[in-house]
Amino acid sequence: KKGYCHIWQKYKDLTFEHIPPHKAFNYISARSIEGDDVLKLMTDENRMPWETTGLKYKSNQRGMGMHSLCQKCNNLTGKYYGNEYIKFANTIHLLFPQIKEKIKDKRPQVAGIQINGINPLLFAKQVLSMFCSTCPNITKKDPEIIDLLMNKDKKGLDTKKYKLYMFLLNEYKIGYT
Repeated sequence: KKGYCHIWQKYKDLTFEHIPPHKAFNYISARSIEGDDVLKLMTDENRMPWETTGLKYKSNQRGMGMHSLCQKCNNLTGKYYGNEYIKFANTIHLLFPQIKEKIKDKRPQVAGIQINGINPLLFAKQVLSMFCSTCPNITKKDPEIIDLLMNKDKKGLDTKKYKLYMFLLNEYKIGYT
């Protein structure tokens, strides 16, 4: 497929970008909810964002992802940052039963965890590259992100402008907006 690479913003052949990476438990058939049904998730006051029962979906046999990056960007971000994300996902997968046991209550709670042996900058860069894949105009609005992603040794963005938060779900779901 041809289109604009969501990082470089140049018209190129696009490769399939797994979101999250293939080895981060994204290798089985997945269902994506699109169009009006996504709006139902965002606007229905009686439905939590992860409650997808009854919504139409598209089956993705290769896992979740899309044709969004040129081969150079896909290979480079995968090579530089993908392994940190995969290590993080595998660690969370192993820790999750312990976290789940500590939080038996169904209400949202805060859980502190410490993970050693993972480079948080490389992990954050993988997350940012996935944001670029799902939101095609990020690097148009802030070209500094291109340099950050394409230069493995470059550090940081403006912390007044950017923050990274995450949450865990009590069941297996992959989602992106």
